[in-house]
Amino acid sequence: MREINHNTLSYGGAPNEQVSIRVEAEGTNHIVTYVLDGVGPTVLPAGQKLTFNLKNAVGAQTILQLNLEYNADGTYKVVVENVSNCLKDEQHKNECSHTYDDFPDGDTLDFSFLAE
Repeated sequence: MREINHNTLSYGGAPNEQVSIRVEAEGTNHIVTYVLDGVGPTVLPAGQKLTFNLKNAVGAQTILQLNLEYNADGTYKVVVENVSNCLKDEQHKNECSHTYDDFPDGDTLDFSFLAE
């Protein structure tokens, strides 16, 4: 998996490559749902990773909408795992991390994953 654009939450990987995302809440309860390619919303329980495979066809795109809700003034850290070239991977863990703190409004994150 590689990062295409950090600001637009765009990633690319091999056809059928597994995507793994973890969401960590701090200072707020974990209230997370997602819509994957228009299916959902589905609740993502605290401590559980969101995993799926990229599509098989080169050029096919998978769209993930991640919804973060807040019940207190806390933060969410969203981490895409196994990313080889993330600009924000300062600890060299092959992870791409994004932090959000939009209490009380919440966040809707639109990720795109391209099979290359």
